[in-house]
Amino acid sequence: MEQVERIWFELLGGVRAWRGDEELDLGGSKPRAVLLALLLRAKKVVSQAEIVEAVWGDAATGGAHSLVQTYVMHLRRVLEPGRARRGAGKVLVSSVYGYTLRIEPDQLDLSVFTQRIGVAQKFRAAGDLPAAVDAFDAALSLWHGPILADLSGPLAEVERVRLQELRLAALEERAEVVLGLGHHAAVIAELKALSAQNPYRESLCVLLMIALYRNGRRADALACFADMRRRLIDELAIEPGPNLQRVHHDILNDRDASVSGAAKRLVPRQLPRDVHAFAGRHGELRELDCVITEVGQSPVTAVISALSGTAGIGKTALAVHWAHCIAERFPDGQLYINLRGFDPALQAMNPEDVLRQFLHALGVPAGRIPVHPEAQAALYRSEMADRQMLLVLDNARDSAQVRPLLPGARTCVVVVTSRNHLTGLIAADGARSFPLDLLTVEDARDLLAYRLGRERINAEAQAVEQIITCCARLPLALAIAAARAGTEPHRSLGSLATELQNAGARLDLLATDDPHINVRAVFSWSYRALPPEAARLFRLLSLHPGPEISLPCAASLAARPAVEVSAQMQQLIQANLVAEPTSGRYSFHDLLRAYAGEQTQCVDDELERASATNRMLDHYLHTAFDAAMLLYPARDPICLTTVHPAAVPEVLPGYDDAMAWFSREHKVLMTVLNHAASHDRDTVTAQLAWTLATYLEQRGDRHDYAISQELAAKAADRLGDPALQILTHRLYANALAQLGHFELAHDQLIQCLALSTRSADDVATAKTHDSLAFLNERQGRYGDALAHAEQALSLFNKLGRKEGLAIAYNTVGWLHAMLGEYASALTFCRQSLDLHEELGNRLGQAETWDSIGYAHHQLGNTTQAIECYDRGLHIFRDLGDNYQEANTLSHQGDTHEAAGDLKAARKAWQSALSILEQLDHPDAAELRAKLSASA
Repeated sequence: MEQVERIWFELLGGVRAWRGDEELDLGGSKPRAVLLALLLRAKKVVSQAEIVEAVWGDAATGGAHSLVQTYVMHLRRVLEPGRARRGAGKVLVSSVYGYTLRIEPDQLDLSVFTQRIGVAQKFRAAGDLPAAVDAFDAALSLWHGPILADLSGPLAEVERVRLQELRLAALEERAEVVLGLGHHAAVIAELKALSAQNPYRESLCVLLMIALYRNGRRADALACFADMRRRLIDELAIEPGPNLQRVHHDILNDRDASVSGAAKRLVPRQLPRDVHAFAGRHGELRELDCVITEVGQSPVTAVISALSGTAGIGKTALAVHWAHCIAERFPDGQLYINLRGFDPALQAMNPEDVLRQFLHALGVPAGRIPVHPEAQAALYRSEMADRQMLLVLDNARDSAQVRPLLPGARTCVVVVTSRNHLTGLIAADGARSFPLDLLTVEDARDLLAYRLGRERINAEAQAVEQIITCCARLPLALAIAAARAGTEPHRSLGSLATELQNAGARLDLLATDDPHINVRAVFSWSYRALPPEAARLFRLLSLHPGPEISLPCAASLAARPAVEVSAQMQQLIQANLVAEPTSGRYSFHDLLRAYAGEQTQCVDDELERASATNRMLDHYLHTAFDAAMLLYPARDPICLTTVHPAAVPEVLPGYDDAMAWFSREHKVLMTVLNHAASHDRDTVTAQLAWTLATYLEQRGDRHDYAISQELAAKAADRLGDPALQILTHRLYANALAQLGHFELAHDQLIQCLALSTRSADDVATAKTHDSLAFLNERQGRYGDALAHAEQALSLFNKLGRKEGLAIAYNTVGWLHAMLGEYASALTFCRQSLDLHEELGNRLGQAETWDSIGYAHHQLGNTTQAIECYDRGLHIFRDLGDNYQEANTLSHQGDTHEAAGDLKAARKAWQSALSILEQLDHPDAAELRAKLSASA
């Protein structure tokens, strides 16, 4: 890309642009609203339809698209004088798909603000509070005037709220740092002003109370609490939250309230986006609102079910819409999960899987989550005990699936949707039932009017009645019918009604005794209107097990270029056949998945379906393999089959990209793995599980690590391939050991030894002894561990396998150190280091420097130990291996502590903790304990 002109853009206030010292004339509010839409998605294509929705929303007229073109041409003239011709821009570029603003992050004040906040947070984490304050000040200096002044429209309204929240969060964090420096009086005036502007923001009240108390103004601090409590009770009918109450209790008892203790805990906001043009259900919403009056008296559970058991009746739409209406009443956040109780393609969610997801969302590290479901449920109830939260449990199968997910807190509300009435939940758990019937004719007419306009509906009243009848007053069917009518505004509704009446048989999944329900007709009607390639993509998407699919995977599935598939996806989205919950990721409604599955069975032959599935699996397997090797380059690779030419594995440049990809695709990969295992794809199952091992181990996700490796071991047993059996059972043993199931892990490794001996595979035998050494070390049996490590060393030496020998020397050296034999440890580790340097294995060198550093530490050579750790850290950082970097930083901190330099020790531990918290790794708990003990 050619170098673009350096223009500075601002949106932290009014939307403005500067070239040098010259402010550019962007025009009135509408062109600046267009620019806002482009700035927020810089470097990405923004379609004309997206800009119209952002600037005008439902108020858009037929001429809005032409106005967008006019405003874009004006902006291009301003930003790029002399390049007014459409499509000729280099900064503001046009294409058939829309418009792209090509600017770098350092050209936009919002991006610079985010970067500076990140710097401030790093300084704070490292304990450098003065530098943190300076960085916060530098970030906050970018704000100028009222936020998005003079702009209107849906996007500006949403962004105004979001940006205000960003600024407030930064101001609060800066105040916390200033309080940490002991400058209590310096923040009182600012906190008072902010509290006056945000009278219900409890976190500001917390900080103001602490500042007042520490400044000797205890009475004022208590009065601040009393004012907030009175306001909350009188105007919102709620009590203050737990953090505010805790600080009040501390001050009341003349105890200093800590900023860290009062800091905001993780607040999940998991609700899906609100339903566009939600209509009707006024009575149901009033009844649900009555539930809120009972919050605080007893736990509240509301069950939204369907009278007829019909899917598509709007249970989720009502639950999500109501949840958005009341979300502000729950300051500790909202949790959402699709329990997949009636998904035709995917298994229903197990309660223990949901509990782990919820605990993770609540900030519980993976390593702290217990193995047994009863213990998980107990921890979940404890975490929820003092929170005010809203939970939406969507698409539940039965009461047993829901019951473990109910918190005991009286301050929580749970909304459950199901096709069943869940009578067990109502009878045994006191849930309130809200059964849904079909829409009334009036509500159905309102739904169509919201989407098509009242004028058009009134002009063809009889046709509208026919459409409502054909759609059986089913919200999902009506929404699809409206989407179809909306794409053809010049076509009469009468002709659409006639086509609906003549459609084919109803979808079997929706078959009931009611002869009017004909949703398959609506689906088929939308499907048949698709261009052939989009229809083919729609069919093939049903072969993906879900829950979401990325664009590169969809391109692999369809064997088409990504740019074509992206355009086809937009056609499916516009037809309401596919959703895009997050940018570039797509999902199905379960009924549409079933319908697409029917179509691919009817239209695409078995070879086409099998080829598409193979391309999809190739995409995941080969991308995951590349990602796994980036996480652990020294790992012995497995041999994959050649990737299909039409599959599109993702290109991942480095360690961070690999970690990000695994994090993004984690749930999908586990679903694909289960899908492969249940469809006799044993080789793919074993290989895909292998690719996941390093990521899951580094994340500390012991549960998924064990599940994936167990599936792999069973697949290898079915294949009867001894080498694969040894590999998979060894990894399964490692996962079991991390869960503390040492006896089961030992049995797996003994099985591996028997297989390798029977196969005369000395390399596998040596690696199994290495795994046995690890297992015994985990149990503190260092003598037994050393014996196995020495057997591995002997075998690798006999075989002349320098890679294995280098690792074995380090393992033997480390275990000598564990036994207190530090001189021997250094001898073996130096031999390991020499071999790793000869082989050019930098990761192995870094790991060995860590071992050598530990031995020097124990010998009292603290200066040498710190130097060794520094050499290892340099390599780990260069390789991007964050987990190993954190491990070595922790060891280095121990050495600094031993040398009497507590400040350096805490700095190293804090840096390690920051990394492990980003990885959500269970080892973070040990570091928190060290920091707490050294405070």
